[in-house]
Amino acid sequence: MMNSKKVIFLFTPGPIGGAEKIVLHGIMALKKEKIDVELWLIKEERVPHVAEAFIELLKFYEIQYRVFSSYKVFDRKLLKTLEQDFLQIAPAIIHAHGFKAAFYGKLSIPTGTKLVVTHHGKTSHTFKVKVYEYIEDQIMKRAAAVIAVSQDMKIQLTQAGIASNKIKVVENFMTSKVIPRSRTDSVPLKLLFVGRLSPEKGCSVLIDAMAKLERGAFKLTVLGQGIEFSNLQKQMQEQNLAGDVTFVGFKQNVNEYMALCDVIVMPSFREGQPLTLIEACCMGIPVVASNVGGIPELVKEENGYLVPANDSFELSQALKRLTLNLASLEKSSEELSHQYKDRFSGQTWANNTISVYKTVCSHL
Repeated sequence: MMNSKKVIFLFTPGPIGGAEKIVLHGIMALKKEKIDVELWLIKEERVPHVAEAFIELLKFYEIQYRVFSSYKVFDRKLLKTLEQDFLQIAPAIIHAHGFKAAFYGKLSIPTGTKLVVTHHGKTSHTFKVKVYEYIEDQIMKRAAAVIAVSQDMKIQLTQAGIASNKIKVVENFMTSKVIPRSRTDSVPLKLLFVGRLSPEKGCSVLIDAMAKLERGAFKLTVLGQGIEFSNLQKQMQEQNLAGDVTFVGFKQNVNEYMALCDVIVMPSFREGQPLTLIEACCMGIPVVASNVGGIPELVKEENGYLVPANDSFELSQALKRLTLNLASLEKSSEELSHQYKDRFSGQTWANNTISVYKTVCSHL
């Protein structure tokens, strides 16, 4: 018999990023609303340190979880184990986050259980990833409901052939504490990039833009790690920017770095609805970002500038303009932040997610 109140979050963690934070804090937000939710992790044993870093966070927040090991690209033993355990528990909903969770969730789901898939976005940076994303599209077509994190993403998913009436927009939420900004003099202007150092995040474009700016007038801190780290450092050295660009690696206390900066720069080629952007908007920090994905749904003329993606010249010009209007942008960004704090609260996210659950399981 189906367990009419049980929700299983099924997730394969990657390097700590937006999806990982949403899953972690989403579990806690749903529990506050009295939802009976469990977290099941698919651990890639070929790169065990990735899941282990996420598990350390779960332990820190005292979140209960189960681990299912995966040793192959397609692991039949894992599939059989999930089938048996899902059949025994018979949850009302399997809520899958990401391709692998959606794949195994769809193949192992028991009769009567509904599959909900949250689509956190596409990267498409390799052929292999493109194949995975195509498969995920086919799974989402067959899911009971699909959660998109922005209106732009809903449009993209509809264009991929997923029925519009099954796609529900549930925006991400602020997962860290809003702390007071503690900046000093704005000369030089302190820029902050936060994100995975991978091609689609556009950090190389930002470094090119820095090379077009007056030396010493801007200082860029790059917070994150990833496969592009060595290339970006080489690019910095070749453009003689060692005095203006600092790489600090991955940090847990992102909001402390944000509190010290003047501007968040987000030069991505594609995005869903990045947590860094939500955090910047809730903290009242001006933003200069690419006009892609869900970014324009948050960045307005009151709190920043939008530029074409992959255009270092336009990015450098926007940063120059910002120096002339910083005081007014900071004031209007702060005023707008009060609206964003309500819009992107954990409770708002939980209530919206529960509404999706109730569309597929009215008794939940």
